[in-house]
Amino acid sequence: MADTEKEQPIYDEKVNYILTALKNGKSREEIADDLNYSSYKSMDMYIRRKNFLWDADRGTYVPKVDDPGFENKKLTGISSKADLIISLFADDGSDPKSVAKKVGFNDHKDLADFMKRQNYIWSTDERNYIHQSEMKGDEEESKKAAPDTNGKELAAEIRKQVERQVNVAEKLAKFTPVMEFIEKNMDSLQELLAATEDEKDSDGEIPHFAVPGTTKTKSVYMADRLAELVTEFSKVRNVSQRDIFEAAVIEYLRKYGYRDAVDSLLK
Repeated sequence: MADTEKEQPIYDEKVNYILTALKNGKSREEIADDLNYSSYKSMDMYIRRKNFLWDADRGTYVPKVDDPGFENKKLTGISSKADLIISLFADDGSDPKSVAKKVGFNDHKDLADFMKRQNYIWSTDERNYIHQSEMKGDEEESKKAAPDTNGKELAAEIRKQVERQVNVAEKLAKFTPVMEFIEKNMDSLQELLAATEDEKDSDGEIPHFAVPGTTKTKSVYMADRLAELVTEFSKVRNVSQRDIFEAAVIEYLRKYGYRDAVDSLLK
């Protein structure tokens, strides 16, 4: 008796959809494709876990244990994949990701794209999908139910809207000088921000640049004290003087107006 109870058929939304689709003439291959199964055999494994077996003579799945009322059983009105999705959302606690997984989508975005193609839209009030025709009907009913607005009330509402817009414009006007300053000095501000970001990214490390081109000797005169500092720095930090001068020149050019040219060179 206990084993028989365990083998009782389980009519969930997906089972109802499969049985209804078979009754409406769809093949197992078509239904499996609707539910994004790799083949009908994968779908077959699912429905077998719900205690159904394939009956080749009837061309449908039947309960594993004898169910005299099966032929006349009224299934829920799930005749399409969209109906199945809606019924799953109707269950308490269902979320888009779990529903998408149940009906074979990769994620909830694919599910949303599918429902959009079927002319369904998400209703935040219903927390479910509704057909666009229903939405239009609701809008028309709202218009019919809305009370007529006389001319005075309409004029008063328009006046309020205009006053709000004027207030917003007056507040924004206070920032006009700031916006003009930013627009006028946009290039300098962008260079300043870029330089600040470079300083943050460096974290005290010596930058190394792969500068393209052939090596060329260039004599540079400088104060002896500064030359000594360069030599000392090179030894202490174990970096060549060439790297020091290249990095210094690159940073200098970037800071004083040649950022784009330098960045183009280093690409």
